[in-house]
Amino acid sequence: HVGYAGVLLEAGKAEEALAHLSHAIDIVSQLVSQGQLALRPKLGSALAQRGLVRQGRGQKAEAAQDFEKAAEVFGLMGDFTEAAVWQEKSLLLSGPDARQEAQSRLDHYRSGKPYPGSG
Repeated sequence: HVGYAGVLLEAGKAEEALAHLSHAIDIVSQLVSQGQLALRPKLGSALAQRGLVRQGRGQKAEAAQDFEKAAEVFGLMGDFTEAAVWQEKSLLLSGPDARQEAQSRLDHYRSGKPYPGSG
């Protein structure tokens, strides 16, 4: 689904691409929750890609949520550099009410620590 979403995006079919990304995220999330942790990188990448599509469509709140979830996935894998990249994108799109928590998450990732309560 994720690869096909890229083809759809190139063809200008963002709505269909979002549907395929969302379906892939649902499937991979379920598999990860069942213990298939090796799929976490695919989950993080799919969340980040969906966030980028949503951001391009002006869906800031939804994009911020996807970026934050991607950051959490990468943080749980111990890839704090990648987690910080996506959390920073989330912070830039976060509304005033969410900005303090988004900054706190970013600070944790930059210091090489997962955000408390993740996972």
